[in-house]
Amino acid sequence: MQNRRNYLILLLVVLTLGIGSRYYFKPTGESGESTEVAQSLDSSYSQSKVESEESSEVPGSNDLPSSTEEASDWEAELKPVLDESLVTVNLADILDLQFEGYTGEGTVTYAFNQPVIQQALGLSDAELAVFMGAIDLQIEPDSGLKNGDRVQVSLEAGAYQKHINGNPRSIQVSGLDAYEIINEADLAANLALDISGYSGSAEAQLKVSEQEPYTHLTFEQHFWQEVANGDQLALVLTAEAEDWLQEHGYQLEKPKMYFQVGGLPERERLSQELLERHVVASFQGTSGAGEIMLDTTFQPPFSDFLDAEAFDIPQQGRIANGDTVELLVKADVRQALEEAGYALETDRIMREAGNLKEVAEHFDEIHNHEAIFQRIQEDLRNQFPDTFFGAYEIEPVAYYYRPHRVVNDLLDLENVSQDGTFIGLFQIQLYDRQKTNLRSSQWLVHGYTDLFINNQQEAALDDMETYHYEFPENYTLESAKQLLEGYGFEREIVD
Repeated sequence: MQNRRNYLILLLVVLTLGIGSRYYFKPTGESGESTEVAQSLDSSYSQSKVESEESSEVPGSNDLPSSTEEASDWEAELKPVLDESLVTVNLADILDLQFEGYTGEGTVTYAFNQPVIQQALGLSDAELAVFMGAIDLQIEPDSGLKNGDRVQVSLEAGAYQKHINGNPRSIQVSGLDAYEIINEADLAANLALDISGYSGSAEAQLKVSEQEPYTHLTFEQHFWQEVANGDQLALVLTAEAEDWLQEHGYQLEKPKMYFQVGGLPERERLSQELLERHVVASFQGTSGAGEIMLDTTFQPPFSDFLDAEAFDIPQQGRIANGDTVELLVKADVRQALEEAGYALETDRIMREAGNLKEVAEHFDEIHNHEAIFQRIQEDLRNQFPDTFFGAYEIEPVAYYYRPHRVVNDLLDLENVSQDGTFIGLFQIQLYDRQKTNLRSSQWLVHGYTDLFINNQQEAALDDMETYHYEFPENYTLESAKQLLEGYGFEREIVD
């Protein structure tokens, strides 16, 4: 009887252990009572659990599958467990969002609360790793956030989607830091514009307060020239200054600031009309090489600065009839006027050239050039006549013409322009009376200058001046020719 009782007890224990191995237990719920959920496992899963219990090993974080095939095996084992389970977890309970940065430029980071997931779904460490590898979180938007915005959070869990409640969900952005705004009034109070000079030529220098945070501000431009009343000077932060402000929690109310210039003293201005009225021009010389002469009739204070020497004349010495001649007030004169508080409406005036004498560009353009040629021949015959003591032979070698004088000339004739010059190069030989013995020989130049022409292209013979030069005895013919060509004379063919 006793043996029968012992047999029945042993059988009951065996049956109890066999049934217990086919149950999966969910962790304690919110009520504090243990809840038991029957799970019908396939034979392979049940066998793996038995083998695990027999070896007394518990899978941990170091027991993760080492290959894709092993991971698939884990997921294949985990999926039936959750598919046949009624257990779920709220997205809000397993996801922590963290908003960082400053409002308007905020970003979001996230972290999963894995202990909550593991406890709620009743997963081992290895099963938790498989579950985490199967999910994908999307947050839109995830940057440029400001407090009060809402982000849309959605979790894609594949086969385990039904075990996530409250998915997707909308979350309001909060906790972002706010920039300390530097308004325009505060910025202006910590900036100073040092302006000096007269309107139109003043200089401006920007100075920044040494107070925090303003002492760290730098601007694209901090110095201006030729500043005038009414100008707006733009103040734009450098990229380095903007970065510093952001890093330290500051932001400008406006990206740019403007200074309106005013209150600068105005100069007394000399109008263009008055400048032209008080500058009197006359022309002298030869067309093509003419000069302008100036007289001024200014009254104080401008007479202290503007006289005939106050102007630059770029065309001086090259002026021709009909040219428009530009008169420019010299830079040092303009500066002196500005320093004294005066200004010119314009620094230049124009005058049309006229009344300059005309010369021909080439000797044969002079209609009465034959008369000039004959005059030269007569001059030489009169200068070197045959006498009882000897006879001269006058041989022309070449003829030359030069329309305008050069600064450094063969001759420097007084009160003569030396424009329009026609000359001949001659060899003068002195013989005895019978012209059998040569006594002497020399080279000389003889001709006329100031050959000014009228409207009929004729030279005034009574106004022309003699141009005569005798070369030293040691001069050769080639030396004489080279000298003349060096002084700007060009060879002329005379019929």
